[in-house]
Amino acid sequence: MTNRPDYSPAPTVVRVGNFSITAARFGQTWADGVPSAAARRFLRLWPVWGGAILIVIFSMLVLDVPSVGWARELPTPVIDFFKWLTRYGKSDWLLFPLGAFCLVLLLADWRRVSRAIAAAWTEIGIIAGFAFLAIAGSGILVNVLKQLIGRGRPIVFDQDGAFSFLPFQFDYSQTAFPSGHSTTMGALAVVIAVVAPRLRGLAMVICGLVASSRVVVGAHFPSDVVAGFLVGAAFTWFYVLALAGAGIGFALTPAGPITARVLAIRRVYRQPRGLRIAIASLWSAIFRSTSRSGSA
Repeated sequence: MTNRPDYSPAPTVVRVGNFSITAARFGQTWADGVPSAAARRFLRLWPVWGGAILIVIFSMLVLDVPSVGWARELPTPVIDFFKWLTRYGKSDWLLFPLGAFCLVLLLADWRRVSRAIAAAWTEIGIIAGFAFLAIAGSGILVNVLKQLIGRGRPIVFDQDGAFSFLPFQFDYSQTAFPSGHSTTMGALAVVIAVVAPRLRGLAMVICGLVASSRVVVGAHFPSDVVAGFLVGAAFTWFYVLALAGAGIGFALTPAGPITARVLAIRRVYRQPRGLRIAIASLWSAIFRSTSRSGSA
């Protein structure tokens, strides 16, 4: 009896193919009807978005000017604390690990593990990819808006006031509105709210505190912060609506809320040694040549 030739794809082909499969899956958010349906659901929250815009206007007219003097008079220890806290408003500490993690999952050969384990890691990968694209996408959007609006930061307040607008200067001093740090926090708050609803209150408080640090350290006016948080939150909410509409990673429940698809994750986690098996299977999918590791 002769051995049958192995026509299965080479591991390199499989790993590279993961990228095209992932791109096609996330690209389904552009399918016919998905963006328009997401837009309709997004606009149903018009009281929320409208109220947020009114807060931006109120902040600009009432709070922006006095905020500069208030921030300058704060005790040094308070300012030092917020200087430490404001670092977490930058997106790099989120995007780099998320991007690296997504690359690891994409470069793995998931034929080597059980289908249950592969399904769980797929759900995790989709959530991580959603978080990465939401934070990165809202960041790109806000950087474009910064250049289009060109509002002066508090560092030029003494000579230009709070309403200096010089578009396309490509200078740090003229990129106040909206706040990029606050945009990151708005996006992160919504990511946590839809993935882990029980933590949404805590997420809003912590992300809001980080965003507000931009006023304390003299980098932004209050309206910049509110507007940035709104941009990040709105962008991420629209994106998750599109993903749910396309059936990718999230689902729209009959009652209205969006829930993350984590059925496979729960099944693996609830099994004896499920977490240990999942981690070992990830290692196998990346490095080993054995097949169908894991019993979950």
